[in-house]
Amino acid sequence: MKKLRSKILKIDIDTKLDKKQILVFKKTRIAILNSLGIKVLKIIEHPSPSKKGHHFWIHTNKLISNNERNFYEFISGGDVTRYHINKRRIKRGFEYWSKLFSRVKWKRPKDFDKRHALKIISKSEMLKYEKKFLISYIEREYAFKKKIFGIIKGR
Repeated sequence: MKKLRSKILKIDIDTKLDKKQILVFKKTRIAILNSLGIKVLKIIEHPSPSKKGHHFWIHTNKLISNNERNFYEFISGGDVTRYHINKRRIKRGFEYWSKLFSRVKWKRPKDFDKRHALKIISKSEMLKYEKKFLISYIEREYAFKKKIFGIIKGR
């Protein structure tokens, strides 16, 4: 695998910040990276497509290796789970290990799990009354789940 290097760090913040907080966030990222000998040239911020947070692109003066970039993104406010997943991808030789801000090619339909479960039940060798019971149970559970999520989201 090629040791890809980049001058750009990508950070995804999954919470909304006001303008003053965004400014403080940027200043603290600059301070963190400067303390490591990395000069920040500019930071670009956009609301995330989900509108639930922010995406930041931190442009630096230095080419950064994959492992360094993954670590610097983490200490700059990136997600700990994403850090560990990317660490494994890099170790396994994935050329494009960072999926952050990538275009979504396929999105699971909201009722995917329900449809999948019903498909499995219909193909099973269960007795007719067992299938009927399970299908009824799954329909009730998903209706309840939908109702609860509606209440949580205020619909």
